[in-house]
Amino acid sequence: MDNKTNLVGRSSAEIAELIAPHVDREFRSRQVAQWVVDRNATGFGEMTNLLRSLWWDGLQVDYRIVEDFPRRTPRAKFQMVKQEFFDPSHLLDG
Repeated sequence: MDNKTNLVGRSSAEIAELIAPHVDREFRSRQVAQWVVDRNATGFGEMTNLLRSLWWDGLQVDYRIVEDFPRRTPRAKFQMVKQEFFDPSHLLDG
């Protein structure tokens, strides 16, 4: 297992604080946090508003973006709710 710090599951403030020493400008740490927390990025290559050299030579060396559990898509969530809570027998009269 690698010794990279996982950014998934952390708050935006935690991520910004962690990577602040590795970025050239303060706003870049907030950009990374937004990608991980709000946009659910699965890799640094998805972060289109970051310089490639920033994530290629720096961030991906020390950090990773990996969920320890599988993501559920909105469709999968709907199917789960549908299976657990939808009982058509209550729709029948009599």
